[in-house]
Amino acid sequence: MGLIRRITVSMVVMVCALGALAAPPAQAAAAGIVAIAEGELNNAERNHEEPLGSDCTFYVAQTRPHMAGCGNGWRAGSWCADFVKYVWRVAKDPEAMQPDRAGNLNGWAHSFYEYGRRQGTWHPRGSGYQPRPGDAIVFDWAADGFDSTVGSFAGGGYDIDHVGIVRSADSTAVSTIEGNASDRVLAKSYPLTSPSIVGYTTPTKAFWPTQTKGDRGADVTAIQHLLASSGRTVPVDGEFGASTDTAVRDFQTARGLGADGNVGPNTWAALAPSLQQGDNSSAVKALQFQLNVKRGAGLVVDGDFGGLTKAAVVAFQQHAGIESNGIAGPITWRHLISHHQPLGTGVCVAGGRWGTAAAVGQLTAAASRVAGLAVRDLGAEHDGGWGMDARLALMRTDRGQCGGPVDRFSPLYDQAATRELIAAARATGRVKAVYFSDPVLIAEGLVTAGPDDAVAVRYCAVVHPDPAYDC
Repeated sequence: MGLIRRITVSMVVMVCALGALAAPPAQAAAAGIVAIAEGELNNAERNHEEPLGSDCTFYVAQTRPHMAGCGNGWRAGSWCADFVKYVWRVAKDPEAMQPDRAGNLNGWAHSFYEYGRRQGTWHPRGSGYQPRPGDAIVFDWAADGFDSTVGSFAGGGYDIDHVGIVRSADSTAVSTIEGNASDRVLAKSYPLTSPSIVGYTTPTKAFWPTQTKGDRGADVTAIQHLLASSGRTVPVDGEFGASTDTAVRDFQTARGLGADGNVGPNTWAALAPSLQQGDNSSAVKALQFQLNVKRGAGLVVDGDFGGLTKAAVVAFQQHAGIESNGIAGPITWRHLISHHQPLGTGVCVAGGRWGTAAAVGQLTAAASRVAGLAVRDLGAEHDGGWGMDARLALMRTDRGQCGGPVDRFSPLYDQAATRELIAAARATGRVKAVYFSDPVLIAEGLVTAGPDDAVAVRYCAVVHPDPAYDC
């Protein structure tokens, strides 16, 4: 019997423990944000204005290259927000990776408040919120609460003058790393009750993942339930095929959206209605299904928004660090759809098993074609990565991939079977690159030079905040 054969997705090749689903949210790798900020704090070459008092810094050049040049490739401008945006950008916050413009994170400190309001992660001082490492902390130095000259920028009545990064916090004080503090990057601290602190914004990697024809997985299943809720007939099979594409285009036309077949931010927002207890529809099925696969909620997918569904929504909202009201509105939907999903029991996994729904769907499809496919690592539930880089174990002559890894120099390495593994991974689609060091497979054009002990697969999306993951 050939190596590549059909097996059911539910077949248990080897089951590794999922780990606790109740792990606290790290939301854009807070520890990574702090480490990046500390690196800048200690970088004597660029952690200051040059000359002091000039507003000329490295950070303005990175986030607002349109500002006036001031030598050394640096740019000039008030730069506290540039510093925080730069650090969040390096940590791969999706919005921080976008260009400087109104309505987005930009060179104004108030934009971090507005980000928090958009994402549902804004926490005013005095709300009982305990600031987390990596949060943005925003200040009103005069503690006057409102500045009429700022107008709409002070939405909510806040006059925001400055922003920094939370390094740590306890029950009495918050430690920060701030740019544009006495003309340099400095470490500072404040009492939690300081009237100058307006509040905190927690970074998040929540964004609407674009899905289109050829995609598969839990997010596609949600789209199909939502299309059914809109009155369209479509199979609910997790495969974004021709019928789903037709239904999406029909929905987009009816809503006055560009009928391109891509389910991006605007189409997602139009598809996903606000839901609450008492609702009964296929949209509720989409919600229940997502809560099950991404948070292990154990709900019956029956379309009835009852008490158990509300409790699961509240639990997810608490996990995500957003308002916990039991109503699945736009912010909750966006956080849920973008949340990573664990690989199921049909694939043996030695390391992290969390990835995007699309990557999990592609890996599951590959596992249905290759007996013994083993994943060495995909990612953690909240690790700051995109969840789209999988490391697959090399195929072994004894078919013991799940028992332990080998490298290409091992007598147990099976080159022919690994070639078939790579072909199966590519056949599922949405693969940007495959990396492995076998010179024969490199010469065949199957892989790019990479690790000796794994096949590293990078998945991609038609549209992604990080160009490295664009198809």
